[in-house]
Amino acid sequence: MQPVRRIPLVEAWAWLDRLDLAAASEPSSAGPDLIGRVLTAAVVSPASVPPWDTVVTDGFAVHSNDVLGASPYNPITLTVGARPGEPACQAVSVVSGTRFPAGFDCILPTDRVERTGNSIEVFDAVPRGGGIVRTGTVLPANGCVLGEGVRLTAPSLLLLSELGINAVEVRRRPRVAVHAFGAKSGAGMSRALLARLVEGHGATVSGGVSEGVSADPAFTKARAGEADLVLLVGRSGWGDDDDAAAQVLNAGGSIDAHGLALKPCDSVGFGAVASVPVLLLPGAPLSTIVAVEVLVTRLLRRWCELPSRGEGEPRTLARKISSPVGMAEWVPVADEGDARVSPIALPSLAATAVFAKADAYTLIPAGAEGFGPGETVFVHRWHF
Repeated sequence: MQPVRRIPLVEAWAWLDRLDLAAASEPSSAGPDLIGRVLTAAVVSPASVPPWDTVVTDGFAVHSNDVLGASPYNPITLTVGARPGEPACQAVSVVSGTRFPAGFDCILPTDRVERTGNSIEVFDAVPRGGGIVRTGTVLPANGCVLGEGVRLTAPSLLLLSELGINAVEVRRRPRVAVHAFGAKSGAGMSRALLARLVEGHGATVSGGVSEGVSADPAFTKARAGEADLVLLVGRSGWGDDDDAAAQVLNAGGSIDAHGLALKPCDSVGFGAVASVPVLLLPGAPLSTIVAVEVLVTRLLRRWCELPSRGEGEPRTLARKISSPVGMAEWVPVADEGDARVSPIALPSLAATAVFAKADAYTLIPAGAEGFGPGETVFVHRWHF
């Protein structure tokens, strides 16, 4: 057997960054499930907003000329009627959000008047147009509501609902096919958790997470045909029963690299079947989570046009971190307060129980032996 060449983490990231996803679009019903999705076509308003001259404050509709010069020292008395056009009607009571009555030109807020029976005393003047939003001044009919490339948020979905827009065109979610091989130790990740790790970054698991212990090249090829990315979880190493890489090759695919200089997921592989990228991920639960967080997350967030994770949040080390030279290392950390963190050592057994206590993680570069107390490291919080 040839010695394993584990590619550097930066080389793995470069491989992922070269992958492209066709920006296909799909029609979708406008609803809460669209939060975070990206529009592929502009949305136009089907009607003017507001549809008519609209009152924006509770008060009285009046003529601005009738209250000209009003003040606390010179109050002006007006007669209140039920509707414009009534004899001696100089003001009409109105409420916010209703249609502005014809025959007047401004609104007197209630805190500027004092009402007694069918009359009001006005203590302040109001300019023409005050308290009114004119037809179409917020949005004209057929005007652009949301442009192409806009990421939908709760406020934008509320706007679509108020405008009666029930469907929009959005960028299709990346389709990820996931197959989990049987865990050698008997402890693997549940299909539901695997799906959640993928879907938490804007993708969709195509056909659900499948399981099986034996290699099936035809199945792998079929899954590649229905997906933008294939994840084979488990059996990614170099033992006699590690056949994930062989399955890709037997399906007519290729393996570009097998082995990653990153603890604790050094058996990650990179390849393709029928031009669809394939990632081989280790089956141990902790290693699977690390591989998804460090690799798959990077790819899916770019495909879904989500913000880059950046270098992380700076924190001061409370205790030393030692790391082997030549391998990048993923190290879970616990918050200590005052912007300090401490590394959490993972035992060879029951590592998950210890890992569950972590608040974040840091990545130690391959060329570093670690960091001492008081030095700054950059940490990332969990996505899941």
